[in-house]
Amino acid sequence: IDVHTHFQSLDFIKHLQGRNTLPKTVLEGGTYAVQCSPGLQVPSLPQMVDMEEKLRDMDEMQIGVSVLSHGLPLGPDVLGGEEADEWAMRINDDLARIIQTYPGKFIGLGSIGFGDTQRAIAEVDRCINQLGLKGIQLFSTIAHRVLDSPEFRPVLKYIGRLGVPVHLHPAVPPILFVPVITVLLVEGFVHGAWALTVLWMLCGYLFWTLTEYWLHRIVFHFEPEQGIGARLHWIIHGVHHDH
Repeated sequence: IDVHTHFQSLDFIKHLQGRNTLPKTVLEGGTYAVQCSPGLQVPSLPQMVDMEEKLRDMDEMQIGVSVLSHGLPLGPDVLGGEEADEWAMRINDDLARIIQTYPGKFIGLGSIGFGDTQRAIAEVDRCINQLGLKGIQLFSTIAHRVLDSPEFRPVLKYIGRLGVPVHLHPAVPPILFVPVITVLLVEGFVHGAWALTVLWMLCGYLFWTLTEYWLHRIVFHFEPEQGIGARLHWIIHGVHHDH
């Protein structure tokens, strides 16, 4: 059983196309890619939008059942308001259709829009009691606010009362790191060390770029061809490319 794999609602991906703000979708060489935040772009891989491709991938990996959740490092909640709630419903309907079309192959985790508290609670209930989904996927930030913000607690309590699993997925948290970066930059410039500030920014960027590249080049892309080494490599890094 693969407990963490994704699908993408193609209708949702297309809906993000042409937006002036992030997230938005671009079409590059016939492949959709979602720009989630500055510097983070997630392609819509065939295994995520075409379930026949995903089933072939599962067969190759000897996976009998996959637990599906909607696969971006953000949820429909980032759209805000009624739009977020509407797209959560549509994504969940897509997921329910996939499960019905391929019985015994997929288990579903629902998405919640959080545009309106009562609609969010109603959608949780619909996911579990009408669509037959087995749990809920939540992101570590909701609409760029922390998960335990007071406005989200009634929804979280309702999920808890239902006693269903919650898959907590990491999200892109600009509300956390952007203020820190801003404060440190201001401190550096205000105290007259502007030249050192710029120098350390460049050094940090160069250091991280080279570190990340060589980790991928030497460690993660060292691929044993068979046995436990091949399996461990896929678990640690290969799944990131496949799903």
